[in-house]
Amino acid sequence: MDRRQFLKLGVTGGALLTMSAWMSKGTFWGTGTHLARRGNYQYQFLTEADHEVVSALIPAILAGTAAARDKELAEEVVRGVDIAASHFRPAIQKEIRQLFTVLTLPATRVLACGVWSGWSQADPARVEGFLASWRNSRMALLRSGYDALQQLTVASWYGNPKSWSGLGYEGPPPLANA
Repeated sequence: MDRRQFLKLGVTGGALLTMSAWMSKGTFWGTGTHLARRGNYQYQFLTEADHEVVSALIPAILAGTAAARDKELAEEVVRGVDIAASHFRPAIQKEIRQLFTVLTLPATRVLACGVWSGWSQADPARVEGFLASWRNSRMALLRSGYDALQQLTVASWYGNPKSWSGLGYEGPPPLANA
């Protein structure tokens, strides 16, 4: 990487972070900024807009699993992402909030992800393409964003006992009474 590319990378990354930080401080316009609620579950971290993002990513990240095919299982994965994110340290939560702000704002969604429609209408091939471009990006910031999305989603699915039968895993052994 030459100096010019390095400077472009720094300016682009800085601009994305600055814009997402500014917009996540209550100046965000549009819909989906309130915490999500599904049935009896009140989300603690994910907003309605974040919920749409994670729901759109599940079929691509968890391709071939029951969660990618079953809406109820996919909802459990989204809930798992929310539970995990709500228990992170505030500094990590701030970074995840910035990531979701980049993914949910229309301008940054188009520029950084190449997704023109809202996430709930996003073409699965476009979502897979976006994930591949971030995974293979020259920008460490985008690769880190991909890693966060992928790891949160995968951990939320495979931490769910409903995923274990597909792996042939019977679960942890019972604890012996002391």
